[in-house]
Amino acid sequence: MVGGNQDQEADDPLPEDVGIFISQADLEEWWSAMQQRYPGIFPEEEKVMKQYPEGTKLMTYFDGDPDKPIRLTILGSKFRNEIPNRKYAFYIVQYKDSEDMCYLHVTAAHEEEWCVGWDAPPPS
Repeated sequence: MVGGNQDQEADDPLPEDVGIFISQADLEEWWSAMQQRYPGIFPEEEKVMKQYPEGTKLMTYFDGDPDKPIRLTILGSKFRNEIPNRKYAFYIVQYKDSEDMCYLHVTAAHEEEWCVGWDAPPPS
């Protein structure tokens, strides 16, 4: 999921967030807690992903439509509360040709519909 809702505008990414990443140890601790809390979503046998570095380009297609590419650049990562008292790991991202920053769930960015690079072929 890219973006957020109006209730979270106070927590929009800031320029000072660029280049700052969750430590891998903190991400692993969060992942382990999520595995305990949501074993159906975070199965015990799945290992935490290694974060993409700053500047990584990601691409997908909105609703699988080859005429609607989404191209993002990773700028950082941070924990934030998506639901009160439930923190989630997010990448701070920027759309291609935009100065606006938003959030992308770290877990979503590592799913198969997201490709590294901006030249992914359209879905068939």
